[in-house]
Amino acid sequence: MKLLRTRIPVANQSTSDHTFYFFLIAIVLMGWSNAVNLTDGLDGLAISVTFIAMTALTAFTYLSSDARWTQYLDLTHRA
Repeated sequence: MKLLRTRIPVANQSTSDHTFYFFLIAIVLMGWSNAVNLTDGLDGLAISVTFIAMTALTAFTYLSSDARWTQYLDLTHRA
């Protein structure tokens, strides 16, 4: 099994360690939750922004899974 290496430009190093991905995911999740909290503002309107984002992601997932749409939109299709 070939391991993928990730290059870290700031440190000028590369790593294949899974802890890097753990910290990257943790930072992304913290940033995402803070963005939702700032958007919500204690009035409960974050669901509208979440609905718009999830609709776009669902549409993109469908389009990238259909061979006809991926050919038309020049996307990568993996069967």
